[in-house]
Amino acid sequence: MIEQSDGTVLRADATGVTGCSRFGKGALVAGAFDQRIALTMPIESGTAGVPIFRGVAAEGGQPPDSAYGEQPWLGDAFGSYTGDTAALPVDTHQILGMIAPRGLLVMENPHVDWLGARSGSVAALGGAEIYEALGAGSHLSYVSDVQDGTHCASRAEWNGPLTRSIQAFLLGSGSPPDVFRVSGAKSGNLAEWRDWQTPVLTD
Repeated sequence: MIEQSDGTVLRADATGVTGCSRFGKGALVAGAFDQRIALTMPIESGTAGVPIFRGVAAEGGQPPDSAYGEQPWLGDAFGSYTGDTAALPVDTHQILGMIAPRGLLVMENPHVDWLGARSGSVAALGGAEIYEALGAGSHLSYVSDVQDGTHCASRAEWNGPLTRSIQAFLLGSGSPPDVFRVSGAKSGNLAEWRDWQTPVLTD
């Protein structure tokens, strides 16, 4: 219907998706699987969203078995990994990579441990390597350095990157924000998690 409306409802080439908490998970999945979405903006998505499965429980975030049992965020096949996330053949940085080279702005809250912002920063760092390999490093931005700790609050620190992302990816004007601002309290280290090097991809 979007495409058939010829831009009178929504522009098929200028569609963005966002949401906070459970809707942040939904935004991430929509952006990963629908190539028509030009800009994906998950907010405080928590476990089964942006944060890596392998790290979230250890930092005090919602454990994967809790997320698996709480809501249908994860498919049945995930059940055998809830107690052993190290055995997973994939992790969430690859979901971020599925969005590349389209626009991605990840907004996180480091003040609520349950949200796993440190693991979110690791996923974003891993996803950024995929974006870099595709020559689109500026298309992924990440902001968790915020003052207000209220879950799903509107934050002044997001305004600039959000505005620039909308301008660049939805309106076709200006350049992406190209920012990576991580809270010092919830800063992850990608080197602790990866045993791979970023390839140089060519046509």
